[in-house]
Amino acid sequence: MDGISQDRKPQEGGEPPMRKQKGCLLFLILLSAVLIISVCQLYCLKLHYKTVTSPCGKYRAEAYYYFRESIMPMMPGSGGDKSGRLYIVRNKDNRRLFQMELPMVSFIYNICFIQDSKGNTKTIYAPFISDEDEEAFRKCCEEDNKLE
Repeated sequence: MDGISQDRKPQEGGEPPMRKQKGCLLFLILLSAVLIISVCQLYCLKLHYKTVTSPCGKYRAEAYYYFRESIMPMMPGSGGDKSGRLYIVRNKDNRRLFQMELPMVSFIYNICFIQDSKGNTKTIYAPFISDEDEEAFRKCCEEDNKLE
């Protein structure tokens, strides 16, 4: 009987064994949560690839790639290019006018800002931008040009 009652007594200079285990378990749970959140943030992190500015200077196209693809090995035949995101931004107020997923961030080199006779950007052209998105960007340009 004395052996059983001694196990339940606090050890000299310390806490009961169950309290120490709960503290360690809580610490491990918190550490795991911090690690999971950190990995998720890194997985979704976007890194800047290139910016192309329109000739009139009112707009810019920015391409970003995902951090996760810079640490993953590429497949043969992919040319080492990464998928990412394209943003068309108005420089005046940094408003994003358009965004889309890019299968390859090097597609940003195919973007062409089309100008009118006054030198204002009229629309944007790229093989991967749909006609609807091109039309929406054209309307934004027309509104900006009317304000001047």
